[in-house]
Amino acid sequence: MEPENIQLFLQQWQAPVEDALKHCLQSGHPSLRPHYGMMQYHMGWVGADLAPHPRPAGKRLRPMLVLLVCDAMAANPARALPAACSMEILHNYSLLHDDIEDLDEMRRHYPTVWKVWGNGLAINAGDGMYACAFQAMLGLLEKEVGLQSALEAMSLLTRACVQLTEGQFLDLNYESRARLTLEEYLFMVRKKTASLFSVCLEVGAVLSGSNEAARRTFRRLGEQIGIAYQMLDDLANIWGAIDDTGKASCRDIIQRKKSFPIVMALADPEAQRPMQALYARPAAEDISAPVVRLLHQHRIRAQCQTLLQQRQEAIQALLEEVQAATPDHAISLDNFRAYLIRLGLLPCQAA
Repeated sequence: MEPENIQLFLQQWQAPVEDALKHCLQSGHPSLRPHYGMMQYHMGWVGADLAPHPRPAGKRLRPMLVLLVCDAMAANPARALPAACSMEILHNYSLLHDDIEDLDEMRRHYPTVWKVWGNGLAINAGDGMYACAFQAMLGLLEKEVGLQSALEAMSLLTRACVQLTEGQFLDLNYESRARLTLEEYLFMVRKKTASLFSVCLEVGAVLSGSNEAARRTFRRLGEQIGIAYQMLDDLANIWGAIDDTGKASCRDIIQRKKSFPIVMALADPEAQRPMQALYARPAAEDISAPVVRLLHQHRIRAQCQTLLQQRQEAIQALLEEVQAATPDHAISLDNFRAYLIRLGLLPCQAA
């Protein structure tokens, strides 16, 4: 059973995070309402008519990770709300642009922004969210956060932005590659997914006044969490239910993405050639069914689970390092650890 404290923590901070995000993505000028309305639609607050219409809005896990680090380090999470919002806005900006680049027509069971309003306005709305992420981070200066800490947080946000675009380039570029190694896949994931997780944890550590050793460990911990999260997401894209993702089943395969299971199949001596042959078929052909059969035939899912377990073990070891890096600090990682278990990033027995 999930610890009661983590449920209380999430209930306590869910509304403040959502309210702060809404404050960041609005304008008082009537002529700009549609511009911000597209952002609000993407965030799950309004419908296509821009009237209030709450929908599934994502897990908001990145802001929660920022706040949970502050909680773990005995700092007031309220001071980090601007940074938490900044991380979530940046993440959603990347999703909005990803939908355009991948031609995804649905997100969380609703038409994507570009599908409703067209590419031009959707790209501009994404650009607006990108700028709002920086604007949100500047809110730290109103939270009694020292100028040096605020500048460090802004620097980390900038680093995440650069790495996100690098990772997206690699992801798109890899679609045309006949083969991809696990090392190349992990390099891409470190950029596209893990970089933002890493920054979320390090920003939380900075705003908690953590020492340099703890900061470095949180940075590494965030990277491992991000890699494991992407692995789980790639597995869910093939074997998860459409109700969990809001996207068509096996969309990554249809788009010829080199996701985690595909990379593992390309590294398997027996599965490699038939997988390459399937991925070489015309782009318009739906190869998802034969690909899934091939993955099953060669037990690729089990191979993936083994590597995922190794990441979970690395996460557990880094949690112990965080504890050791702050011997004089009254910290508690119970809520943080419980949240990782909720996300499937740690096994239940790790609690």
